[in-house]
Amino acid sequence: PWSGSSRLNRTAQLDLAMSARCMVTILGGDPSTASMPAGVPAKLAGIIRQTALSRADAGQSAWAIREELGRIAGELFGPPQFMPIVMPA
Repeated sequence: PWSGSSRLNRTAQLDLAMSARCMVTILGGDPSTASMPAGVPAKLAGIIRQTALSRADAGQSAWAIREELGRIAGELFGPPQFMPIVMPA
């Protein structure tokens, strides 16, 4: 797992892992362990956890992860929909 060290090499893999850790936090989990609340669907939690805890040399493709997340989201929530955001005047 990634540590908080500023001496880590900045890589695309680090970007993916840190993005996944942000998702863990937004979903109410612990980014240091990538654990998530029971209310997060297992398939979604699995791909996020796997990415958050991946090693620097894992060689994951951002496009492959994006496609997998899209497939899982489609299964869980249906097709994407436009949801307008109404801003107060």
